[in-house]
Amino acid sequence: MPNLVRKTIFLALLLAAGYPMTGSADLRELRLNVDPERVRWTQMKMTAQKFIFSASTEAKLAFVDSPSLADVIIPTDQGNPVMPGDTVASLGAVTKYFGKESRIQYHMFPDSAQAIQYALDEDGDRTKHRIYRYTDTGIFVRTHRPGNRDQRKDPWPTWPTIQTEWRTIAEAAYGAPIVEPLGLLYLTGAADIGPGIPPVELLSISDRKVVRVRLSGLDASPRKVNYKLSAPNGSWQCKGEVPAIRIAVDGEPVEPQEDVKFQFLGLEEEIEIFVEPESRVVLEVRGKAPIVGNLVTRLKEATLDEPGGCPTV
Repeated sequence: MPNLVRKTIFLALLLAAGYPMTGSADLRELRLNVDPERVRWTQMKMTAQKFIFSASTEAKLAFVDSPSLADVIIPTDQGNPVMPGDTVASLGAVTKYFGKESRIQYHMFPDSAQAIQYALDEDGDRTKHRIYRYTDTGIFVRTHRPGNRDQRKDPWPTWPTIQTEWRTIAEAAYGAPIVEPLGLLYLTGAADIGPGIPPVELLSISDRKVVRVRLSGLDASPRKVNYKLSAPNGSWQCKGEVPAIRIAVDGEPVEPQEDVKFQFLGLEEEIEIFVEPESRVVLEVRGKAPIVGNLVTRLKEATLDEPGGCPTV
């Protein structure tokens, strides 16, 4: 990870659990105190298994110079696009859920996780490459599709069908920073979250609606783990009990009349994220998923960018 000195460009915001979730001025003031140096992982693989159902997420984190993304970050035809700074955090993920595979590339500010652009690739009968470009008043969406089945294996920039769409956001959230749900893999490690620290709040998107999300750090008993850890000084099979921070995830729609639940890694209720305090790898994600109910996703592999070893209680 590069030595990023811009650790506190955005204002810190630590809110008490009962803080009211209304008011456009409040939303524009939401800024997170995020330190990229807290995050030591560059790659994680997590899996879940329940009956015949299985799911997995492989995530890779990198920090890149914004000029290298000149041909990646797209222009918009509406709204004022969120423009990257000198350095961009790039979070890539491959998710497999209910037999479907999606590839995601999320570009965000390293010191806030604010969304710049989110790209999604899907194959099969719904093959497409879709780009979500964030602006101050909504999301500009550009979708590329192949013209026929034979073109599915061709590079997506060659596909003939291109559609654009404008998705407005709640007016109360105009100009406010928004974090894509996938960004929680990074944010739960980079933000100052833990027991005895007031909750952190942010805006996110779920089912095309803006959701106000609260992340509360709580005490947790040691977690049972069994994962492979790689670092510059070696590799280990970490098995046994390790310390953890439990992060409760709660979300409410910005517009109270909207019936929407915050979704993260296929979960939409009672979401908890367990993070190892030193490396900030995600050890475990718990919650309820549609159809399958209670589901636990556990860490299977992790790679660190500096010397390390298996954590101990």
